Amino acid sequence: MKALQASFSELQLRNISYFIIKISLMNQERYKGMQKRLEDFSIIYSCIRNKNSIYILFENNYEWDDEDAEVILRTGFFYPKTEKQWGFEQLENFYSPQACVLPAPAHTFVAVDVKGQVVTQTGITTNTGFNIEETIHLIPQIYVMSVREIGGAAFIAGTLRTVFRREGPNHWTCLSGNNLGVREQAAKQKRNFGFNDIGGFGLNDIYACGDDGDLCHYNGKQWKTLNCPTNKKLTALCCASNGKVYIGGNDGLLIEGRGDEWQIIAKGTQGFTTDGSREQVGMGAKIIDMTWYKDRLYIATDQGLYEYAKDRIKRTPGINALIPHPDEEKTKTSEPLLNERIEKLLVQMGADESAVNWFKSMHELPEGILCPAALCSLNTDGELLLLAGGDKVAIYDGETWRILYEPY
Repeated sequence: MKALQASFSELQLRNISYFIIKISLMNQERYKGMQKRLEDFSIIYSCIRNKNSIYILFENNYEWDDEDAEVILRTGFFYPKTEKQWGFEQLENFYSPQACVLPAPAHTFVAVDVKGQVVTQTGITTNTGFNIEETIHLIPQIYVMSVREIGGAAFIAGTLRTVFRREGPNHWTCLSGNNLGVREQAAKQKRNFGFNDIGGFGLNDIYACGDDGDLCHYNGKQWKTLNCPTNKKLTALCCASNGKVYIGGNDGLLIEGRGDEWQIIAKGTQGFTTDGSREQVGMGAKIIDMTWYKDRLYIATDQGLYEYAKDRIKRTPGINALIPHPDEEKTKTSEPLLNERIEKLLVQMGADESAVNWFKSMHELPEGILCPAALCSLNTDGELLLLAGGDKVAIYDGETWRILYEPY
């Protein structure tokens, strides 16, 4: 039995080694070509269908105050099982889109920009296969702030409490807002109504949050304004697998609850200034995005990546912030990615020296990796966690952080 187990383990190791060789030998040229063609672009979003299908949205670096500036979106993809592997499709005048991936059977990728322009892609093909759909019918002064998958459908949330649900190609249904009357209602209450994020446990159990502590629930028929424990700006929302809703805001504000019961569980603990000294109590600055992965809540802020588990918030180990706090413990050295046994198997199965050296150079540093700058999105398919920032995309399998893409 032990011999059989050893043989099985050896077979698993050989399969892993074969996959490593395939990536090493086939991916370098295409990966470097991708980097070259995206030198003047920044990453603005990323999402994952599964380990064989990952999307990265790139936007050219232009001046925001230049009315004549050309805005270019390059919708990038990573399909490791296809011959092409890396590639992108260029779209002009798409402004800061966000995206989600719908579940089986279609697994449709849906991206929507701030003006309601839509691009989709279904399945994994050797061609890009991206389709520009009809623009969502938004009235003037309505902007899309969030794109999420809920209950198998794509949703958008935006200003003036606007919510649309995608029914299918070129078909979106308005569930809320898209009406200037909301502005009049907000003015009467001296509040700023509008949704910055949306999430849900199903089509009949949806939450949305926004400015001035704006928090609402949708039961499939009607919306209800909830009593939020703060009037601060709410920037991110996550309906977690533990049955709770988490809402983030500025200054490290984190709220937990569901239904009519809500509590603030963090606000400004362990903040950091540019010199690394303690500024306030919590995560510090603005919460950008959140997602539930494995057994905890991951929180992307403009100060780095944090996690919340067992009533405690801490910096996520293995992915280091640009400015570590002097009180933080140094990360312990991890096992090297390529040990002697795997290296030997690589050579036995035909990998040349350049391929082995390339794999050795993969960005899994002994002390972990450097956190992407200007974090913009957190996304998971349940097996992998994807973290994107302006300068790189990192991926986590529950044990180790690695860099999937960076422009240098």
